[in-house]
Parts: sequence; structure tokens; C-alpha cells
Amino acid sequence: IRKVAVLYHQRPDLKARLERFYGSVNDCHSDREVCSLFSHYVLKDVDQQAYRIVAQRSKETAFMVMLSQVALLDTVLTLWRNVKMIRDIASLYGARPSFLGSTSLIIAVVQSLLYADVSEMLAESMAETLGNSFLSVMSAQAAQGVGSGILTARVGIKAMQVCRPLPFTESEKPRIKDIRWDILSSLKGLFA
Repeated sequence: IRKVAVLYHQRPDLKARLERFYGSVNDCHSDREVCSLFSHYVLKDVDQQAYRIVAQRSKETAFMVMLSQVALLDTVLTLWRNVKMIRDIASLYGARPSFLGSTSLIIAVVQSLLYADVSEMLAESMAETLGNSFLSVMSAQAAQGVGSGILTARVGIKAMQVCRPLPFTESEKPRIKDIRWDILSSLKGLFA
């Protein structure tokens, strides 16, 4: 924990949380309890900030892909938002992901990029099948945007797991379904 806490000593926003953590730890605590206390007192706030970043980047990706009509542009936009999100999360947690963690993040980003290309083709064929009416094109674009946003959220949650210095407990793990509802409600607000 001392090695992990060094990452956060220079951050004024976490100074009070670190002090509360040090004040609550005593010799009676096991290693697991100390990690749990550190996670509760210090990392909980960082996790919430990371979750907000993931939700925001996912919504941005969904909006941009939904509005874009060009497959290459969808791919570039998705790549840009995913890379920015990973950098933001890594700097927030104060640690770079390991080689294996970076590899899994790269694989997740590539999957998102492939989805952006495939979903563009599906959106075009769906619009052709349903007729090129405005409603069919918009519903296909909205579905494509939601799909890209959800994949961006998956990459973000993976980045949180890889960059977080301590593993999430089962109750702390961020859930993709919460971000999915954020994306859907923000798109619903756009059409309302």
C-alpha cells in the first residue's frame, strides 16, 4: 500500500482521503483489510472520476458515430475517443498499464474499430432494406452510435481495471449496464 500511496501523495484532491486512511489503519488489520480500507478511503473517489470519464467519452463516441455518415470517419472518431479515454484514466490512476494490460486494451480498441466499420455497413444495408427514408436512416445511425458508445464503455471499464493499482472487489466493479443507460438516456434527450 505504501508503494501505491506514493502515486497519490502529490495530489491535493486526495490528501484528506489519504490522511483518513492512515488514521483508520492499525496493526490489527490484515493485509486484505488494509487494501479494502485503501480502496474505500482513497480509490473510491478516483473510481468515480474514472467512471465519469468513461461515461462521457462513451456518450461522445455515440453522438459522433451517430452523426457521421462516413465509415472511415467513424473509425477515426472511435480511435480518437478511445485513446483519449485510456490516457485520461491512466493519468487519473497515476500508473501506466503493464505490457499485458496494454495488450488487452489494444485488442479492445481494435475490436471497437472493427465494430465501427461493420456497423457502418450494416447501417447502410438496413437503410437500403427499409428504404432510404429519413426515419430508417436515423434509426440505423442511432443504433450504430449506441453500439460504438457501448464498446467504448467496455474499453473504458477494461482501462479502469488495468490501470487501477488494486483490483476491484465484486461490489466495486463498474457495470457496463449503467453506462449503457446513460448513453441511451442522453440519445433519448437528443431526440426529445
